[in-house]
Amino acid sequence: METRTILKKLRSTVQRPTGGGEIDLVWDGAFIRLEFNCSCLSALPFCKGACCRQRSGYAVELEEDELEKFEHKEHPHRPGVQILRTKENGLDCIYLDGKTSMCTVHRDKPRMCQQWHCSPGGEKQDEKILRRDAGWLLMPMRREEAELVQINLGGK
Repeated sequence: METRTILKKLRSTVQRPTGGGEIDLVWDGAFIRLEFNCSCLSALPFCKGACCRQRSGYAVELEEDELEKFEHKEHPHRPGVQILRTKENGLDCIYLDGKTSMCTVHRDKPRMCQQWHCSPGGEKQDEKILRRDAGWLLMPMRREEAELVQINLGGK
């Protein structure tokens, strides 16, 4: 049996009429997930663009007609497949503004980005979204692991 806790209710505004929704913590009996069941722009102050950064093994595949529009490189394991280029760290999308966490091509982003949402209840009204993931898995982390991450990010 699933237990759902609403962490934050988000309201629609004049600037963001489809900005309503919520951020939920979901316990499914085995795992705890964080779900951004709202628009991407409404989630941004909380998720910091997590879908576009630090996702090892995740690549945005480009279609032939998108190659002239976006910076790309060949997929490391699938010859002939072109993917969005990443920043020097090899993980963050080249179009992610590191300070604001905003996508700099959000209004005209690649089709693969347009067709995906990280959570099952995100942007339900958007018919272009063809895939909704289950949310973000939360796992415990030892203090030493957290400190190592901060050191690697230049924080200590």
